[in-house]
Amino acid sequence: MEGIVWLEQWLHRFNGAMLLVSHDRQFIDRVVTRTIEIENYHFQEYEGNYTDYVRKKKMRKKVLDRQFEWEEELLIMESEAIENRGSKKSSKDRLSRKLTDMKKRVEPHPVNVLITDIYSNLRFPDKLGEVRRIGQIYDGRSIFQNISFDIQKEDRIAIVGPNGSGKSTLIKVLTGQEAPESGEVTWERGVGYAHFNQMWDELDHKDTVSHAVNVYGLGLDAPRKKVNKFLAMLQFSEMDLSKTIGSLSGGQQARVALAKCLLSGAAVIILDEPTNHLDLTSIQVMEQALIHFPGAVVTVSHDRFFIDKIATKMLTFDPELGITEQNV
Repeated sequence: MEGIVWLEQWLHRFNGAMLLVSHDRQFIDRVVTRTIEIENYHFQEYEGNYTDYVRKKKMRKKVLDRQFEWEEELLIMESEAIENRGSKKSSKDRLSRKLTDMKKRVEPHPVNVLITDIYSNLRFPDKLGEVRRIGQIYDGRSIFQNISFDIQKEDRIAIVGPNGSGKSTLIKVLTGQEAPESGEVTWERGVGYAHFNQMWDELDHKDTVSHAVNVYGLGLDAPRKKVNKFLAMLQFSEMDLSKTIGSLSGGQQARVALAKCLLSGAAVIILDEPTNHLDLTSIQVMEQALIHFPGAVVTVSHDRFFIDKIATKMLTFDPELGITEQNV
C-alpha cells in the first residue's frame, strides 16, 4: 500500500500524460482525469475519475438496453459504497454496521436477494478456528513469529503489509500447504475452508463451466437456475456455460474458481490477492457475496477499496512494529 501511495504522489507531480490499465478503484479515483471503458466491442469515454464514471454510467444505463442483467444493480451498490466511504463515521459505528446495513434494507437489491437465498441454509459455529503462536523461518531468516488470533463466524480478516513480509506464507500455513516452524493452526470439528487460489490451480480443464460449478458444494443442492443466475452475475453467458474450462481465458478461469469458492459451502473462505485476477464487475459481485456470507473470510489484499468494503479486522505486517491486529 505504501508503494501505491508513493506512485499516486509521483503521478500527481508528473507533467506528462499517462495511460493506465487498472482494477484498483481507489488508485483510479486518485490519479485519472478521463476513463475509457471497453464495452460491447466499443470504447465509451467518461470525463473524470472512478467516482465520476460510476455516477455517469449509472445515468447512461437508464437510456440504454441492459447488456448485463445485473450491472445496473452493481453500479447502484458501488455508488452507495462510495457515499458510505465519504461519510465520517466512528470506528465503533462502522464495525457495528458494516455487515448489517445491506442485510436490513427495506428493499434489498436483486443481486443480494439471490446471494442471501443461496446462503440461507448455511449454519456455522461461532468459533471456527484458532492460530496460536505460529512462526515461520526461511533460509535462517524469521518471516514472522508468535502470531495468534481467532477466526470467528462473520469475521472478515484482511491481511496487509509490504511485499515479502510474509502475508502469502501465512495463507500457506493456514491452508496446510506449509507446516509452521512453531505454534499451530487448529480448525473446529467439521469446519472446512475454501481456498480461491488453490481451486483455480486445480480446475479440470476438460470440464465445462456449468458442470464444474453445479456438481460442487452448494451447487449440488441449489436449483440449477439459481446457480446459473449467479454465474450470469459473474458475466458467463448461456453459451459460456457449455464451454470447457481449458478454452477460457485466464480471467474467465479465475471467475470459475471464484464461483466454486463462493458456492463451496465451506465455513471459511480464503483468498490471496483476489482482485488482481478479476475485472471490476466480478470484484463487485465477489464483494456482495463476501458481505452476506455467514462464515468467515480471510484475505490478503492491497486493494484499499475492497478492504474498506468488507474488512472487520486488519492483520498488519509491519517491518518495524511486527504484526498487529485491530478492528476496523
